[in-house]
Amino acid sequence: MTDIRWSVEEVVPEIDLRDPALFTNRELSWLEFNRRVLHEAVDPRTPLLEQLKFIGICSSNLDEFFQVRVAGLRQQVAAGYTERTADGMTPSQQLEAISCVVHDLQREQLEHLQDRLLPALATRGVRLITDVSKLSSRERSHMDQYFRQKVFPVLTPLAVDP
Repeated sequence: MTDIRWSVEEVVPEIDLRDPALFTNRELSWLEFNRRVLHEAVDPRTPLLEQLKFIGICSSNLDEFFQVRVAGLRQQVAAGYTERTADGMTPSQQLEAISCVVHDLQREQLEHLQDRLLPALATRGVRLITDVSKLSSRERSHMDQYFRQKVFPVLTPLAVDP
């Protein structure tokens, strides 16, 4: 019988932990999380009003993502910062990749909302009012009162930086 001996060097290949292929971009990873939120919205097993909630969460997440993360990357680009992240991407490359992913997310979100969710809600008597002038004076009065009492007090002012 032959005696076979293995050394650790023969079994485990050398791994270069600086290899960018081993890393996932932080911003793109965050967008993939938001894609999973959107997946809940487009899942036909999710109840309709829950789908609407997930669409809202997805939109809110993207708003915050742009206000914080994309704004930071744009500042880096404006300052001429070209340092690469662990995944090997420069701030400019990250912005390009983000743009592609976000366009795809928003297209999917809008298609679901317009083509499936709003029509399905309409069959159950829930509709989106896009033209306030088509409301009766009583409906407008109710909406105005609701806005003043429930919506306006919780609006958060946003600072806009040029």
